[in-house]
Amino acid sequence: MGSLYNITYGGKHTSPYHVALLADTHIRAYQNEQYRGFFPAKNLEVVIGQVSKIHPEMMIINGDIARLEGELGDYAAFHQYLEALDKDIPVFMTLGNHDHRGNFYNVFGEEWEGKQEVQNKHVMIVDLPDIRFILLDSLMYVNKTPGLLGETQRAWLNRYLESSDKKPVFLFVHHTLNDGDSDLLDADRLFKIILPHKMVKAIFYGHSHIYNITERHKIKLINIPAVGYNFIDSQPVGWIEAKISPDSGVFILHAAGGNVEKDGEVTEVKWR
Repeated sequence: MGSLYNITYGGKHTSPYHVALLADTHIRAYQNEQYRGFFPAKNLEVVIGQVSKIHPEMMIINGDIARLEGELGDYAAFHQYLEALDKDIPVFMTLGNHDHRGNFYNVFGEEWEGKQEVQNKHVMIVDLPDIRFILLDSLMYVNKTPGLLGETQRAWLNRYLESSDKKPVFLFVHHTLNDGDSDLLDADRLFKIILPHKMVKAIFYGHSHIYNITERHKIKLINIPAVGYNFIDSQPVGWIEAKISPDSGVFILHAAGGNVEKDGEVTEVKWR
């Protein structure tokens, strides 16, 4: 399985990098389960087909892979769906509040290219020729809504940003970045770390099952829609096709269900 999650760029690759962005797939071993009239497994089948057709350079799934408690069978089922993805499209994943770190590793293994030594956290760096993705781990308690990076992970991130080169950095974390009880509880401390580092351009997150692009302190915030189901009828169910360059990003909504009125909508943003 490890070859699915490795990525190597030979020669002179030029940006933009073509990336499929997914979140909140909520797959369960019981594949016919539905919620709010949505079938997450069927949605994922559709999305995997769309991603394969477009054939991006990589796919990033930003947490809540599993439906509720991250059971072993959930990840086994999820792995089967990934088998339908073209083998040369590497997959990277963060963990959300419905994931279980141990069960995730039991299915996908602990050896990932770019994985960092951060205690009890699944932290990864995807280092590309002229940009860098940092995948953080906000899983605090399984099947409880709030998230936390924690002191150890924050300290690691601060040291890494202080010692790294100035290549543009894009952070991925599952939880929303507000100050509610269900959000990333140390979001303010995260911003305190990253604001002085101008190479940090954007944060990508999920959790809310909403598609939205905003900014805070000139850092772009990209809320990836859910694959499994929406919470609000006005929101799409689907994924984002991204084209990311050092100075800008282009995002294309692929609405596979829910509100599909904005399917194909293109949004371009400039980084700080």
